[in-house]
Amino acid sequence: MTYIEKCFKDKGIRITGQRRVLAETLKEAGRAVTARELFREAKAAWPDMNFSTVYRNIQILKDIGLACEIAGSDGNTLYAYRDDEEHHHHMICKGCGKTIPFEFCPIEELKGVFDDAGFVPTGHSFEVYGYCRECSKRRRK
Repeated sequence: MTYIEKCFKDKGIRITGQRRVLAETLKEAGRAVTARELFREAKAAWPDMNFSTVYRNIQILKDIGLACEIAGSDGNTLYAYRDDEEHHHHMICKGCGKTIPFEFCPIEELKGVFDDAGFVPTGHSFEVYGYCRECSKRRRK
């Protein structure tokens, strides 16, 4: 059983052919993509897929832990494949779009600030935009 199949089974969600294609397409992308990009790539493997199917199933992929949502630097929502259940954040290359997860979470440093204000956070996101090693080298030339 693949990791993708396990995630669906563990959450009691039926894995349809389209869901499998979307999860595998997201995994193979190796970077964060927009819903429109995911649709274009997945349509190559499943020609009858429509855009509304992508949107409905992105939510399912997020719910079962196979995808995470990232705020893009241009205001677009991006989606990235997750192959672990650990909480993490992302470095996103503005050159090639590569998404690099990292474990450090700055929210822990703010716990005292929240406590002092009587604020109870219910969620957060943290992305760092810049250039990966390869794109940085190309930009210097």
